Parts: sequence; structure tokens; C-alpha cells
Amino acid sequence: SIRSYDGPRKAIFSCAGTSELNFTSVQGLIIDGVEVSYPSGHGIYIRGATKTDQASDAVVMNSYIHNSGYACFKSNWSDRITVIKNE
Repeated sequence: SIRSYDGPRKAIFSCAGTSELNFTSVQGLIIDGVEVSYPSGHGIYIRGATKTDQASDAVVMNSYIHNSGYACFKSNWSDRITVIKNE
């Protein structure tokens, strides 16, 4: 899990035009209250490695994802992904 324990948006990932937060074939991931700024790709990308090696049971919540090169959030080859209360 990645959580901002000091309060919302205190954990800041300033990508400064580099890649994204990329999670491949994760299971049971929680991302809570983080800020992701200026990635060159997607802000947060949760995906399976293949159709048979999928990501599952992930939650992205209470986070601020902005100024990304592509989508702020993307998911593919995955099941049970919840995205709630983000900006």
C-alpha cells in the first residue's frame, strides 16, 4: 500500500516529465491520499503483464493526479479496480 500518513497530499510524487507510477500484476494494492504530478505518461497505471497474469483488487482513492501526458489513471488486463474520490 501507498498511503499519505501525514495527511492528504503530503506524499508527493513529482515526476517532472519522467514516466508514471506503474504497477504490473499487483494484487491488493491501495493508493490513498497521494499527489502525482507531471508524469510524461499516465499518472497511475495499473495493469496485468498478460491476459492470464492480471492485476486485481486495487483501490486508488483520495488522491490528486494532475498534468499527466496521457490519462491521469489507466488500467488494463485487470479485475476489481476501484477509483474513488480523486481529483
